[in-house]
Amino acid sequence: MVGWLHTCTLLERVWSIQSGLHFDK
Repeated sequence: MVGWLHTCTLLERVWSIQSGLHFDK
């Protein structure tokens, strides 16, 4: 369960970074 939470947070962080790079706001 903890690992899943960590993965979710990591994915969200990567998404945020990728979104910021692709969609420069």
